[in-house]
Amino acid sequence: MNKARFHVIDTETGSMAQNTDVLSCAIISVGTDLEIIDRKLYNLYKPGFINTPQAKAVNGIDMDEHRKYEPYFWQYMEEIFKKLELSIIIGHNVSFDTIRLMNMFQRYDIDLRFLKEYDTLQKSRDVFGGKSGHKLVDLVSKWNLYGELNKFYGSNPNFHNALYDAHATYLLSRVLLVQEMLQDV
Repeated sequence: MNKARFHVIDTETGSMAQNTDVLSCAIISVGTDLEIIDRKLYNLYKPGFINTPQAKAVNGIDMDEHRKYEPYFWQYMEEIFKKLELSIIIGHNVSFDTIRLMNMFQRYDIDLRFLKEYDTLQKSRDVFGGKSGHKLVDLVSKWNLYGELNKFYGSNPNFHNALYDAHATYLLSRVLLVQEMLQDV
């Protein structure tokens, strides 16, 4: 049985369309004590179709190189399914990621369901108010989370890398949970 209660996820995709290929996916497993159990599931996947120029400008994935070396998404579906099925999913704009993951599974007639979603984008709006200033990069800067990220990834921020973004989202979720509790005091 999966010991993790929460999974922080991030994906990079071939376009903004809901039925686009997931090009990379990171899953960080978190225990009930909110400590990381593992951050090992991170892969780039060979796409079924092209990465649009607009998506490449965001995710930086070079498709010519990508297609040579990476596995297909379906090769990791069982592992991803075992981690995510019926767990609490944390993400920044989490529905972007969960919809695309569910669509990838539906291509193979597999119904991937989550117990609950915790969206750090929406929670930051709820806690701090307003519509702007809630991009992941802005919140990492606001809460000075770079120090912790630098321990793992060096001093060059790599937003729109699925693993980097998932780790940043994990750190942000801890901040938001504390801020939510303080509001209730």
